[in-house]
Amino acid sequence: MHRSKALFGTAAVLLVLLAGCSGTSGDTSNRNLIVTRYSDARAEALPEEFYIGMPRTDVFELISEDPSMVFYGDVYYEVSEREADAYYFYGDLGLSFQILGDEVNEITLVNEDWIASNGLMVGITKDMALEILGDGYLFNEGVGKDFYEYQEYDISLEVSHSNGLVEEINIRANNRI
Repeated sequence: MHRSKALFGTAAVLLVLLAGCSGTSGDTSNRNLIVTRYSDARAEALPEEFYIGMPRTDVFELISEDPSMVFYGDVYYEVSEREADAYYFYGDLGLSFQILGDEVNEITLVNEDWIASNGLMVGITKDMALEILGDGYLFNEGVGKDFYEYQEYDISLEVSHSNGLVEEINIRANNRI
């Protein structure tokens, strides 16, 4: 990660915390959580934002290229498929969407090009991520990485053993009442 990206990421997280948007704020709805472009490296090819509940058609209008993979469980579809209830993985963009019915049910961030409106992004430290989301996670140690599951927020993190950085963020629809 470039030093300037690391400093901006740190500043973004601190601003979120100072604004009172940390995990202790009480708002657990992911319908208001927006994933925004962070990197300008591919600005001409990246849409501005994505969100839980976004219409299926909007995702495909904003991203004109075919996904790298379309799958659900162990069933794989043609990458040109647009109607299946499935995961649409865009490796070049560092994003994956689970689309069920007519809307986005889950967004997965897998590179540093995106930041969630709560300050979470791939490449920040575990401590920064835990500061944003607070306590109350389920912890599972994996091979090469640890998993932090926040059931209250329907967010999970994968953190590398080797460098302590967040490698993947899964944001799911929060359908709890």
